[in-house]
Amino acid sequence: MAVINSEAWPVVTQEDNMKKGKLIRVEIGPGRFVKMYEADAAARGLIPQKSKPPAGNKMKLPAGDKGGQAPDSEVLAGQQVDQPQRPDDLTIIKGVGQATARAIQARGITTFDQLRAATDLSFLTAQAQEAIEQWRENG
Repeated sequence: MAVINSEAWPVVTQEDNMKKGKLIRVEIGPGRFVKMYEADAAARGLIPQKSKPPAGNKMKLPAGDKGGQAPDSEVLAGQQVDQPQRPDDLTIIKGVGQATARAIQARGITTFDQLRAATDLSFLTAQAQEAIEQWRENG
């Protein structure tokens, strides 16, 4: 029977374990794994160090001061350049849901004017086509 010297093993309390972080499984060789604290594994170079992404500008403008926003159009070298328009909410049309609106926008039709001028809507269901035709007729 072996006698264990109590002085050889330091007493580790639960508080000490909490300071080190969580236990992880680390591969120390081909097919050889051990459990160790994440901080110890990182200190020994067994796992890559976690790096934080650079902090961005988190400063928000007051509600009344929107001076940083770009206007709808810009003037470049004396020329008027229009910014891309925001897509219209096509779900306003009765009978057109989110999925139908996404399918229409996937085909490049993003505004009501483009939808009114579109000739081929065969990719839509019969119900969606009928709803759009009623919308066209009623204005």
